[in-house]
Amino acid sequence: MQYSQELVEDLALVYLIFTGYTEGDLNADEVEAMENILNVWTDGFMTEEMKDLIPYTQRKVAEAHRHGLAHRRLLDALDSLHDRLHPSKLKIVLFDLLALAKLDGVIEPREREFIDKVASRWGFKFSEVAYQNAA
Repeated sequence: MQYSQELVEDLALVYLIFTGYTEGDLNADEVEAMENILNVWTDGFMTEEMKDLIPYTQRKVAEAHRHGLAHRRLLDALDSLHDRLHPSKLKIVLFDLLALAKLDGVIEPREREFIDKVASRWGFKFSEVAYQNAA
């Protein structure tokens, strides 16, 4: 199923804030992983507008940070995803975040905290089993 550009932009925003929140600057592996994840959400069909999605969303996140609105933008994106995705798809988003966290080989406490907060906002408890299976 292909999702709307707006939904994919919300996903990109969540993934970018997650990697920026926990790691700082993005590295090439993180950008490639996000592109691959977003490509799955679009069934491999990235429209022309979506091809520049990560740089576009990076600019939006940077602007939101400058104006002190990044946290609000994140919450809006999370709520939008919650309203538009089936719970099984929301769980996939959590596992996407987990995959991004594992890129450097270690799930850091801040990464785990972020994932747990997102899961809680969506009414899930991201279990210890998920973290153990990810290790």
